[in-house]
Amino acid sequence: TFQPPIFIYDNFPGGVGLSRPLYEIREQVLSATGQLICSCSCEDGCPSCVGPTAGAKEVALAILKFLRHV
Repeated sequence: TFQPPIFIYDNFPGGVGLSRPLYEIREQVLSATGQLICSCSCEDGCPSCVGPTAGAKEVALAILKFLRHV
């Protein structure tokens, strides 16, 4: 079955070793991300939570919901 990928990377040559540990705690990362977005007082998204694009907050929460159930 098709599983959508999430790529975790950094720009440091050779990496700094965060990809594997972040993958191992991916459920906690997704949960914390959702909590951060939901606790933000903005209506549609802002640089503090998901970026300044209109409607980005709703879209980001929908993506997180999907990823947590895949």
